[in-house]
Amino acid sequence: MKILVADDDPVSLRMIERMLQHIGYEVITADNGERPRTSCPPGRSPPFLIDWMMPQLDGPDLCREVRDRNDDLYTYILLLTAKQSREDVVIGLKRGPTTT
Repeated sequence: MKILVADDDPVSLRMIERMLQHIGYEVITADNGERPRTSCPPGRSPPFLIDWMMPQLDGPDLCREVRDRNDDLYTYILLLTAKQSREDVVIGLKRGPTTT
C-alpha cells in the first residue's frame, strides 16, 4: 500500500519514510505542501501523513484543498504538529472533515 509523507524537515521526512518502509508501505515523499496537491490525482490519492508547517502550502490548507475536491474516494489525512494550543487543534480538526 502507498502512503504519501510530506514534511519540509529532511531528517523527519527520512525517519518517517524509513519507519513506514520497514513495516511494508511504499512511501511517496514531498518536501512541501504543493507537491501532494499536484501529484495525486483526485479520486486516487493514497493516505497522506503531512506536517502542519511547510513551505508553499501548509498542512491545514492542504487538508482544505483535498476536501474541497469532492473526490469519489475518501483521502485519509494525518496531520502532524507540535502545536498544542486549543485554537490550533480546532483549526486542524475543522480542516479535516468533509463538509457536505
